[in-house]
Amino acid sequence: MTRASGVGLLSDPRDRGVLVLALTEACERFSFYGMQTLLVLYLLHAVLPGGMGQVVGLTGFRVTLSHVTGPLTDLAFAAEVVALYSSLVYFTPILGGLAGDRLIGQRRAVLVGAAFMAAGHGLMASTAGFLGALGLLIVGSGFLKGNISAQVGNLYQEAEADPRARAFTLFNIGINAGALSGPLACGAAAQVWGWHAGFGLAGIVMTLGLVLYAACGRVLPPDIRRPRARTHAHLTGDERRNLGLLAMVLVTGLFYSATFYQLSDMYIVWIDHHVRRSLGGHVIPTNWFSCLDSSFTVLGSPVVLAVLAACARRGREPGGLGRILAALLMNGAAWCLLAWASATSALVNPLWCVACSALLGTSFVLQWPTTLALVSTLAPVRLRSTLMGVAFLTLFVAYNIVGWIAHFYEQMAPWQFWLLQAAITLAGAPLCLVLDRVAGRSVRGVGLVERV
Repeated sequence: MTRASGVGLLSDPRDRGVLVLALTEACERFSFYGMQTLLVLYLLHAVLPGGMGQVVGLTGFRVTLSHVTGPLTDLAFAAEVVALYSSLVYFTPILGGLAGDRLIGQRRAVLVGAAFMAAGHGLMASTAGFLGALGLLIVGSGFLKGNISAQVGNLYQEAEADPRARAFTLFNIGINAGALSGPLACGAAAQVWGWHAGFGLAGIVMTLGLVLYAACGRVLPPDIRRPRARTHAHLTGDERRNLGLLAMVLVTGLFYSATFYQLSDMYIVWIDHHVRRSLGGHVIPTNWFSCLDSSFTVLGSPVVLAVLAACARRGREPGGLGRILAALLMNGAAWCLLAWASATSALVNPLWCVACSALLGTSFVLQWPTTLALVSTLAPVRLRSTLMGVAFLTLFVAYNIVGWIAHFYEQMAPWQFWLLQAAITLAGAPLCLVLDRVAGRSVRGVGLVERV
């Protein structure tokens, strides 16, 4: 992104609204990632060993889930709970967005969502309320995430491309700041004062976000109601072709996401048992490792953009599918590194985790923003918002696959499990190559979008 010399990030009065939205989203991401990275360990170390009867409804939930998946060990059950929770967090924003657009307005929807999430984090302080807390968090995330991003765009007119891009850049900074700081702070609190301290800190920060949003309503955009369209234009031949291409791109993305998001599931369990975490007489909290990939996403973004710019100057910039292919290869290489480390050492040096996270975090810069750019570029204008929602629904599918793959962790040696991860990821590479050959010219000009 380029900006006129001397124009500050908050030079536009509307940027104060963006700042409030970015800080609110930072609080939401802090609480979400801070809690999510503790979840599987909390289940394995605190809830399941003490007996499921201490959690209201957990026994019945496990029985019901076992009817769908088959018998579950404690580890497999914990992995399924985390995967199901994470997947539903990416499903409910579709419904929350519809409620904000057509029923209660975006402002009220964000307030409702933030209140539900703060209540959910508060309920996590009680072991008995664990399932209810997850339910509140899922519903709250749907209302909040389904509407807060739309409010950023609502601050600007459709033709104001540069201010809008600057606004989404600031908003993205809030997302990354919360994603980085949440696991660090909540993990430290949980290690020093216990699990509920970590969950409580997530709740406090979410409550601060709710108070900030409610107190600064005057700088937020007015609600925009979007009534249901009454006419349906037929798709042209080119539009149908582009939709088919997008469908295949999203399928290819599943090969990436279904392994990448193991970072919040079996990767944490593996680190807890197989990685040397002692440093200078102190033990590094396990969930701190889960924020390494986010840090490399932040640090790697300018590097990736610089490399792509250099390639463009030489006329060799890869297209959208080429970038997704590179992301798949980097993802697969990351899991191969873990397989090698697991096969050659019983207690793995944490530097292997750093190297793995560097590849995964940088690959994310190439895969997810490029996918959103393809949707934005190729989707018919009247279907763009819907297809953006479909792109996020692929994460719902991916997290469910993550939970299914996690079942194999106990049946394999760790190095075999990580090789399985690599094989699943790299299986998407041939499909990506075929798509690039068949339709690559359609997406040659697609670049990394900054409004992610």
